[in-house]
Amino acid sequence: MTGPRRTPRSAHRLKKLYHYVQPGVVVLPLMLSLDEATVDGNGRKSLIPVWLSFLNLRAGTRHKSWARQLIGYLPKFNKARWPKGMSDSQKKELKRLVRAEALRKMLEALCVLGETGVQMELPGRDGK
Repeated sequence: MTGPRRTPRSAHRLKKLYHYVQPGVVVLPLMLSLDEATVDGNGRKSLIPVWLSFLNLRAGTRHKSWARQLIGYLPKFNKARWPKGMSDSQKKELKRLVRAEALRKMLEALCVLGETGVQMELPGRDGK
């Protein structure tokens, strides 16, 4: 016997969010996923692809090729090429700054659309 089905936390947060939006507005949650990938044949050079997918799809569907979009790559830092004399904390801070700026550039267009919104017509939602 199984217990009662629980609502995932993300679905609960999304329901709470609808209290703050205007009627007729649909919130489209997006998810970023990162995974390291080798870009040469011998595994020495790698990048980190950044994938964008809709969070309101089921987990099994969300990772299919048609349900996600590659939006860019984050750099993978080579440990052997750091300047001499850089402390570990300086290296971590530099990595954080470079990756944050790269993500900001990748998501810039989405941020603009998030502010202005996108007008969409969905046939069948309002009886038409």
